[in-house]
Amino acid sequence: MEIALSAEEAAHLSQSRRLQPGESCFVQGTDEKRFRAQVIRVGPRTATVLIQEAVDTPPEPKRDLILFLALTKEKALDAVLQKATELGVTRVIIWNSERTPERLPSRALGRVARWQKITSEAAKQSGRVHGAEVVFLAERELLTGHLAAISTRYLLASDSRTSLAQELDNQATKSTSIAIIVGPEGGLNEEEVQWFIGQGALPVSVGPRTLRAETAAIAAAALAQAWCGDLA
Repeated sequence: MEIALSAEEAAHLSQSRRLQPGESCFVQGTDEKRFRAQVIRVGPRTATVLIQEAVDTPPEPKRDLILFLALTKEKALDAVLQKATELGVTRVIIWNSERTPERLPSRALGRVARWQKITSEAAKQSGRVHGAEVVFLAERELLTGHLAAISTRYLLASDSRTSLAQELDNQATKSTSIAIIVGPEGGLNEEEVQWFIGQGALPVSVGPRTLRAETAAIAAAALAQAWCGDLA
């Protein structure tokens, strides 16, 4: 059976994947069923594929991993959203911190849609069923309920002497979900740090070097997935 892809999917096939007629790809419907297909025709806005066989969808991560990410510079944030999805992060919750360079209003729907598109594209590239969910909360206090729903919470702090890797080794097998909280460039201020500790977050570090916010977030996500067995 031949099917025509949407303009967005055709663009992904031709521009991101650079596939040619005769090459194989995978297609997935809204019901999350996945099929192996052969490219018949492809252009910048149109593409047709021949469905060949149903295939198993790749498993999602064994545990929910949620990044709580202070809003930071656009390029850095985009990189975290992309790499977090590739690594299997379940959800990214973004909020305005005191040192956020450009605070957003609560109804930043256009920005959230753009972020969600980044994770959707990363999911296609990495073979995930769907991208990490993106949530934006304008005020820190709105994070309370989200944090309370997660069994284990870590706050990245470069001055902490507690190793994230060691803590994950001790706790990951007991946790059904893990939160990693990452501040913006310049870090969280002391009042914010104490607030997160009050929410049950344990300050940890990812090594002896001072990392940029986006590097720290990606490194922490990779450590968490490795210790939980998702990268094994």
